[in-house]
Amino acid sequence: LSCMEAIQTGLVPIIAKGRLTATSQFALNPESTYQARKPKLLARRIDYWLSHEKERKEEALKYVGLGEKYNIDYSIKAIIKMFEDAITMATK
Repeated sequence: LSCMEAIQTGLVPIIAKGRLTATSQFALNPESTYQARKPKLLARRIDYWLSHEKERKEEALKYVGLGEKYNIDYSIKAIIKMFEDAITMATK
């Protein structure tokens, strides 16, 4: 959830890739991920974004609003549509 909150505000996340997490799917750039339990790689990612301000600002714009499709209201509407489509298909 904290990743989604950061993305909603337009921050460029740096997300761990690990066996038990799917959060890294939200990364739009390889520089926004690092292998879990690899602190030196995390430090390199942080250094990258801090030293590339122009790229960071451009990347941040890509994240604004990205979390909307994961909003609970959006998900509920998508599920309702899926059921409506299934009913329509079943009654043909």
